[in-house]
Amino acid sequence: WRGAKTATEGRMENVAFLRTRIEFITAFFAPSEVSQIWLTFSDPQPKSENSRLSSPLFLERYRKMLAPGGIVHLKTDSVLLHEYTKAVVRANGLKMLACTGDLYSCKPEDLLSGGLDARDVDSLFEVRTFYEKMFMAKGFKITYLSFVIDHEGEFVHPEDFDAEKWK
Repeated sequence: WRGAKTATEGRMENVAFLRTRIEFITAFFAPSEVSQIWLTFSDPQPKSENSRLSSPLFLERYRKMLAPGGIVHLKTDSVLLHEYTKAVVRANGLKMLACTGDLYSCKPEDLLSGGLDARDVDSLFEVRTFYEKMFMAKGFKITYLSFVIDHEGEFVHPEDFDAEKWK
């Protein structure tokens, strides 16, 4: 609601909101239509790997709508989701652009070395959401990672990931 209100009041023309099940996301975007996907404070789904928004199942959906070189960003307070996503990226040989376990204690320039541009890095620090503020007040670190889905082929689940370790 807040995002839609801000977009409407600001007369933002390149903003749209969908209220649908995430499983149907590819029905709303043409191939190569999306340049970046932001997964911000997603439910880590500790009991259901396939429900995690960075699982191989969802990477396949994202690949269908991402433009070549399209970036997936994950910003979360969940160490489980952060570590799981790192394991998925490694298991699938995807290009990691940036990764930090504590976004607000790192230097923005440290995030530039992997291939993110300055505009993307700046956007990480522009807004602290309600949830970011709430989790940070409770002592949680905000993590971040980004990667490119840069090849064809089947995506695999990480064999060596121990979800129990990160819960």
